[in-house]
Amino acid sequence: MMQCGLDEAGRGPVIGPMVIAMVCGDNNQMQAIGARDSKILSPARREALYADITKIAESVNISIISAEIITAEMSYLTLNEIEHSRYL
Repeated sequence: MMQCGLDEAGRGPVIGPMVIAMVCGDNNQMQAIGARDSKILSPARREALYADITKIAESVNISIISAEIITAEMSYLTLNEIEHSRYL
């Protein structure tokens, strides 16, 4: 079954841009290589999985939203809405 996962780092103008990554692929293949919630994997394990994930994924998308855009969009959107507007 195809499944997509989305994660972000950085959430506001004080700490810089927000980087969002989304990966879509076969859930069984992702589980077979050990892909899990990135928050429960060590940085070394995430790095090691990168090549395997990009080989089997149907799509990999990365979006970087600058602090200036975050500041401007926060006048009418929440941070979660800014994030979702890039992919949903």
